[in-house]
Amino acid sequence: MCDTHIDIFELLFCTCDVYFERSLDHHFKENLFATAGDSVCVWDHHRSEPLHRFEWGSDSVTCVRFNKAEPDVFCSAAHDRSLVLYDIRQQSPLRKLIQSMKTNAMCFNPFEPLNFTTANDDHNCYSYDMRKLDRALMVHKDHVDPVYVLQQIL
Repeated sequence: MCDTHIDIFELLFCTCDVYFERSLDHHFKENLFATAGDSVCVWDHHRSEPLHRFEWGSDSVTCVRFNKAEPDVFCSAAHDRSLVLYDIRQQSPLRKLIQSMKTNAMCFNPFEPLNFTTANDDHNCYSYDMRKLDRALMVHKDHVDPVYVLQQIL
């Protein structure tokens, strides 16, 4: 069993099935962090159980990222090709988008907080406005392999 006191690094390597996670991102202003695994969980540094557990029919969530400019908003990507937007002030996910291929990573735009970009298996990156998920704002093409990493520079 896991100890009752838990820190971020122990969480990643804990052998308890319920706590095995694939991705982690930290809230930019508070002592909170989100993890991705069988579900998306929001944790407090001082608690051993999640504050929120979000599920939306996905079998395995692979990536989770907070929005730096709007810190209570975050996004997750799953093996079933879904992208889900969350707000930790609410008890349920906000919106869901199904892409044609699996998303490997994502990053919010620090200058336009409503926009984020995803890195996909189809050799493209897609930029979205989270208010209008029906189509991509821009498709970044000409990658020779699937894109696995996106990183915010600022």
